[in-house]
Amino acid sequence: MNKNLFFSVLCLSSIMVSSCGKYAPPIPPEVLAPKAVYDIEAMAYERGVVLKWKGNTNDKRSKELKTMNGYYVERACLQDDDLLNASIDSNVSTKLDYKVLSIVNDNQVSIREKLREDAKNRGESSRRVKVPSEKLKFNYVDSTIKYNDLCYYKITPFNQGNVRGDESSPIKVKFKGQDSFIIITSKNSSKHQKVTFDN
Repeated sequence: MNKNLFFSVLCLSSIMVSSCGKYAPPIPPEVLAPKAVYDIEAMAYERGVVLKWKGNTNDKRSKELKTMNGYYVERACLQDDDLLNASIDSNVSTKLDYKVLSIVNDNQVSIREKLREDAKNRGESSRRVKVPSEKLKFNYVDSTIKYNDLCYYKITPFNQGNVRGDESSPIKVKFKGQDSFIIITSKNSSKHQKVTFDN
């Protein structure tokens, strides 16, 4: 073996060895958590409040969710009635002591994978198979709220390992049955509602 060939083989071996064992850095679980819910609605009826929303299919990277468990529906109620006339803002809503009212399950990932498997079995492309929109609609009824309560709600998605995603904007409710006053906020605006709900 001549010297040039020897050194070429030696350099190639060094490159291969130095490349072995290198892995991409792990992705933090928080990055894989779901984006916030959207199209939030809130309605009041005589005995409670109905919350409705649509689940997001993407994680915080804007990539398709790999896992999805459900949503924490949380509520914090205030005693000071004077706060009714105060505008809702992050300084108020983020300092409240939220309690989890319920967990609403979301099995969109298993539905999506089943639909894709069915498409493959039919000999069809599965890459563009999405979860039907009706499977991404969720709701929760809070029947424990009391008359004249002033409460804030938020909805937070979570996935494997109970890793929380982006929480929703707060929903402010002054409960007076069908005459309740509701404010749903977004980053750029607040939507004021005086709504009724017919059984």
